[in-house]
Amino acid sequence: MEEKNLYELISKNYRHIYNIIYLCTGEKEFSKEISFKIFAKLYYDNPWFIDEITYKKWMLSHTLSLINDIYKSADKKNKKVNDELIALDFEQIVALYMDECMELPFEVIVEVLDRKSKTVRKLITKSKKILMSHKEMNDIKEYIENIVLENGVVCDDYADLTQNICDIDKETLYMWEESLKIKILKKNIIRCCVLILPPILVVLMVCLISYIRYDNYNIFEVMNFGDRGEWFEADLRAVEDGRCFTSKNTKITLEKSWYDEEKKEGYCYFVISCEGVDMRTESIEVSRYGQKSIKFGKNNKLELYLLNIDGFGRMYDIKYYTTKEALYLGFNFELDKVLYGCMFGIDFVDWNNYKSMSFEFGTLNGGEPKYE
Repeated sequence: MEEKNLYELISKNYRHIYNIIYLCTGEKEFSKEISFKIFAKLYYDNPWFIDEITYKKWMLSHTLSLINDIYKSADKKNKKVNDELIALDFEQIVALYMDECMELPFEVIVEVLDRKSKTVRKLITKSKKILMSHKEMNDIKEYIENIVLENGVVCDDYADLTQNICDIDKETLYMWEESLKIKILKKNIIRCCVLILPPILVVLMVCLISYIRYDNYNIFEVMNFGDRGEWFEADLRAVEDGRCFTSKNTKITLEKSWYDEEKKEGYCYFVISCEGVDMRTESIEVSRYGQKSIKFGKNNKLELYLLNIDGFGRMYDIKYYTTKEALYLGFNFELDKVLYGCMFGIDFVDWNNYKSMSFEFGTLNGGEPKYE
């Protein structure tokens, strides 16, 4: 752009651009610096427009965008020049200034703000209402211009201004714009980090607790595991048993047991493992108060139940816990009613393969005779 064309645009628009920035930031030297950079960008970018109003729209749009970036980058806080303007945001100030002081057509204001007509009209109306409620005034235009004049508006010679703007280094100008964008990016990254950091810390704490609780296995494998059951010691009266049964990749071992023929009660301590399966993920169906069977494994397809076809018994004091390798299960059992000659034991069934094995404790004597 030629200097004479720039001079004409500066002489007609510099005061307005400066005033808008000053009303939004509240600092004279800073407003002068930003005004210079806006016209320097116009000078170097050299946009070609037919009429003057289009140049006005370009400068005002760039001013609005730059003020927004300055606020976002935290270079300047929202320092309005008086108490009345503090109640307005910078977009309201720009809209009000264009409407009252520059007396631009409403369509131009809409284009500069890049908002819907209805929104812009509400913006201007609300701004006027706020000012009128803070201070009684007859002329908003006069009121705004007085604010600028009272705080020492810069009125330099336009020829000198034009020369100073043309002397601004192009590379320095664009480096300043890039630094502003980088500051905004950094601030947004920090804001995002602040927002997502608490949930991340919570997840990490859950992982750490799970890591410690589940015998220091992989953190991410134990986050959603259910109740591990109750840790227990094998019954002191129980003796080594060692009977074992395997069905495909499932292995069940009766580690310890005892059985009292007279009292018709006993105790079992099983260790169940499944090759290639983390047993902590296995679902277990247990009732603490007594039942005839215990189901576990995927879809509860593995089952331990009382083998007492003609009598009635129950399991009670059922306790279990899991590690990655195995499910440890201990329980007492008793018979409420027995029939003479019935075999009694614990039966293990793998319903996936329809295989079973009985851990027998003997044939029951006494009670009612067995019916043929």
